[in-house]
Amino acid sequence: MEKSSIARNTGGGGSEPQGRQGVAPNELMLEPQANLAENNITTTCRTAKRHVRGGCAARKAAFTLAEVLITLGIIGVVAAMTLPTLILSQQEKEKVVRLKKAYSVLNSAIQRAITEDGPISSWSGISRSQSTTDDMTDDEKDDAAELRKSNWSAFMSHIKPYLSFFKFCNDASDATCAPGFPRYSLDGTSYTAIQDLAILSDGTGISTIWILDPTCNYNAGNSKPLQKVCGQMFVDLKADKTDRKVIGDNVFLFWITEYGLYPQGSQMDTIHLFEERCNISKSNSLNGYGCTTWVLQHENLDYKKCSDLSWNGKHKCK
Repeated sequence: MEKSSIARNTGGGGSEPQGRQGVAPNELMLEPQANLAENNITTTCRTAKRHVRGGCAARKAAFTLAEVLITLGIIGVVAAMTLPTLILSQQEKEKVVRLKKAYSVLNSAIQRAITEDGPISSWSGISRSQSTTDDMTDDEKDDAAELRKSNWSAFMSHIKPYLSFFKFCNDASDATCAPGFPRYSLDGTSYTAIQDLAILSDGTGISTIWILDPTCNYNAGNSKPLQKVCGQMFVDLKADKTDRKVIGDNVFLFWITEYGLYPQGSQMDTIHLFEERCNISKSNSLNGYGCTTWVLQHENLDYKKCSDLSWNGKHKCK
């Protein structure tokens, strides 16, 4: 009786219990784990979008060479379209900063000279400048050149102590000290050459001192300073460069008045009107003379891009 009971409980014959015929118990324990790992791998590959590392997920997330090249091409096109604009914008900002600094430095020097030496109309050795023309005799041309030299020396002797120079030409006719550069108006009209007779330590040049009235009673507008004009000064923002000199782009003009420097082209200016002499649509050898005040006040050179700007209207092209 006892043997039959034991045989029934153990599967018969007194042998070790087996869950499946011909399979060892330890193999039965490993089989579910192997199936689980297989299922996990399959699940991972099917849901690759939710995985960012490892195995098949990493291979599916990678870019092909063609995709990389297309992306780089798009970046290159965008850069080629935007970089020139950014560079021009930065150059304009630099010109505005340099013009403001030049105005401040030169105006301060003239006002200090006036305080120390009296009004400009009392400065000795200054006479009315004369232009040279083709119909003048050689003697007349020589006289005009001598006036230019004496006016330069007399005027600069008063303000020179208050400025720091990189180069200063004592003789305005010395082409070795101050070589001439081609000069153009804002619209591209060619004009007489320009010389940088003095270069300040920051690279700003003083090109010309042109005396209109040594008594400083020349009337250039409707404000107190503009009714006491002595002459005009040409200021070159890039005297340390050999770039072409363009009035209204890198060369700007100021009135020399009994009260100091006054930028040309203001709303009160009746000689160099902004709409007429700072307009790319106007062909004139003096085009650009009326741009200085605009740059100082509006801090842009947009008049080089469009011709419909005005004091009471548009201040930018866009």
